[in-house]
Amino acid sequence: MVTHSSPLFDSLDAICPKISLGFRDYQQAEAFLQAQKSAKKRKQVYLNTLSVLAVKFYLQCLGFAPHTQDCESFDPVLQACFDVADLHLPNRGKVECRPVLPGEDYMSVPPEVFEDRRAYVAVRFNRELTEAEILGFVEQVEAERIPLSELRSPAELLDFLYAVCIPRIHLSDWLKNGIAQGWQTLDEILGVQQQQLALNFRSKNNNQAVKRGKLFQHQNNHFTLLMGVQPLNQQMQISVELYPTGEQTYLPHDLKVNILNDTGRSIMEAIATQTKNIQMEFKGETGEPFSVQISLGQMCMIESFVI
Repeated sequence: MVTHSSPLFDSLDAICPKISLGFRDYQQAEAFLQAQKSAKKRKQVYLNTLSVLAVKFYLQCLGFAPHTQDCESFDPVLQACFDVADLHLPNRGKVECRPVLPGEDYMSVPPEVFEDRRAYVAVRFNRELTEAEILGFVEQVEAERIPLSELRSPAELLDFLYAVCIPRIHLSDWLKNGIAQGWQTLDEILGVQQQQLALNFRSKNNNQAVKRGKLFQHQNNHFTLLMGVQPLNQQMQISVELYPTGEQTYLPHDLKVNILNDTGRSIMEAIATQTKNIQMEFKGETGEPFSVQISLGQMCMIESFVI
């Protein structure tokens, strides 16, 4: 597969799992704090929020697209009822981000979050709450106190999260007239698109290539992901195209498309500004896995493939 360098991951080994907290982090934590009544709950919510935001930043640096939408930790009502610090990772589930204060030699995990978590990440703060350090993680918990000595190192978190099984679509099956659930043939896609989009699709279509499309909707934005596979000597030519649909002429501003390799690292990236479509191409070997990540604000969708 094409191996475009990524500035983020070229320096990944130099990233220290210490995060400097910023104004927006404090602003968000303060807003949640004000919604609580007791001093104990205020402190708990404040620390939990900073923990979630620290882990969110760290995972973004590792190439993930975590978000807090629909998380219990960002729901003021659930914050008041439970001790929660969850962060959602698309296609991988939730990680629990537990604060550790100076002098503590354990990670505290309340019983209400013993289940429905992919991992439990320990986040230690300095006394001034200006810096958070990712100490490590565990996969499962059975006790409310986890000794810090039992944590797996932060360096293992990347491989652990990417080892989570994600269903992959086999593009070689499309060459045998196969089709994956949720995807449509080119003719089916063209049947529901406006005339100009149909012309764009057909002008790019090659008789030797097989293309499939999938419709996406996010709020008022509608767009189509078109994937193509074409045998080319000893390799496969893969095309990734994104078009606006419905009555929209342009893709949503700041819509980002990343091609991820088998370790989840971004090897190609495109961002829509005043963009009518995005087109990306690369070559790969049969059996090689990759993913297409589409993100817009807090929204993130990942489609995983095998060539």
